[in-house]
Amino acid sequence: MRRVAVTTIMTVLALGGATSAGAQDVSLGIVTGFNFATLGIEDDEGQELDPRTGVGLGAHGSLDLSASFGVSLELLYSQKGAKVTEGDARATYQFNYLEFPVLARYQIPTTAAGTVEPHIAGGFVLGFEVGCKLKGESGGVTVTVGCDEAEVETKSLDLGFMFLGGFDILVGPGALMLDAAYNFGLKNINDVSGAGSVKNRMLYLRAGYKYPLGSI
Repeated sequence: MRRVAVTTIMTVLALGGATSAGAQDVSLGIVTGFNFATLGIEDDEGQELDPRTGVGLGAHGSLDLSASFGVSLELLYSQKGAKVTEGDARATYQFNYLEFPVLARYQIPTTAAGTVEPHIAGGFVLGFEVGCKLKGESGGVTVTVGCDEAEVETKSLDLGFMFLGGFDILVGPGALMLDAAYNFGLKNINDVSGAGSVKNRMLYLRAGYKYPLGSI
């Protein structure tokens, strides 16, 4: 974990380059959208996996290190998990996380600069599980229980890598943010000793608005 943090910090510093000594613009905003989550299971034993659709929302902060490079820090509530089907029975794993993405960001130069600003970004996401439930459906009967009661053992800490692309559209004093992001889980969240690994996977379609606070 320490190595990951050091790598992220060094990447951000490198992106800033020689321009980091100048004025740096700061923006704050909010984001919300839909999650399409699934699980990467090492030994699925022929199980059929379908995405769980959930929501993601939270706060967004950005620091422009130069005209093209910057860093984004976010605090997000994300609903993850997956639907697993065996025969006529379906189980939905409902994993909810509080996540902290740290993303290096590059603004792509265009002829429409100043109105529409495309960008790409990538970086690490640290997640803390804040909720875990299992929903079972079979024969018209639906039951939802906590993971402890269902004997589903998961780790409380998750780590992933997120990459995204999108647009900032200048509206009023700030900018409308439209992004498509993918969070690729790097850490095994299965807490059962000797069992196959289980990792989060999530596509996130979101919109938000950020407001410039000025320069530092």
